[in-house]
Amino acid sequence: MSYDDPFDYMPKGGGNGARILDRVEFSVQSEKIFLTHYDKATKVTTKSRLKSGDFEAVFDMPNIELGWRIFPPGNPPSYAMAKWGQPTPSQPNKEWKAAQRVVVLISGEEEARQLVNESATFVPSLKAVMFAYKAAPEAKAGKLPVVKIKGDWLEAKAGEKTFYRPDFVITGWVDRPAALAEPNMVGISTSEPAENEDIPFEVPPKANGAVRQMETEF
Repeated sequence: MSYDDPFDYMPKGGGNGARILDRVEFSVQSEKIFLTHYDKATKVTTKSRLKSGDFEAVFDMPNIELGWRIFPPGNPPSYAMAKWGQPTPSQPNKEWKAAQRVVVLISGEEEARQLVNESATFVPSLKAVMFAYKAAPEAKAGKLPVVKIKGDWLEAKAGEKTFYRPDFVITGWVDRPAALAEPNMVGISTSEPAENEDIPFEVPPKANGAVRQMETEF
């Protein structure tokens, strides 16, 4: 079975006072998963590690967003996005990077997190979940997928550089948890604060026809 590719919009070769979602981040350089926590009292963001084998999360696939993000130095990021299946917004300008955003609930946690991706390396992992979700009868019944990482991360080459991406697999289906109750927080206020945030992106050089991509540094 085949589908139109929702990532075709990608280049080839703010908040309104609502709650801020913490993040789950995947480093394609180090094969590591980080969980962020923003302390509103101190306005400091901290990170902790989560082992790949311990990652298990419910993905809010009906509300995944595709579009663009800009993260100016000293300012919180801004988004121009639309839900999967709706027309993807035009790129505001060349400073905006292709991005995807989905809210997830990690096993053992009570609060949802946002997963925001700008890495071309990570896209096949996210796409695999999207298409598996779309093909499943459970999705049509309103269930949400439980996603884990299968074994080792997969190697991905970009010119002379080597990156890695998680091998996501759907291992089960659940009713929508209360933490992911609709209307979803996505698109309302998932912008992370600017204070105490590094700008963790660099652009690997284009080589041997490799796709220019944004990769997250930790």
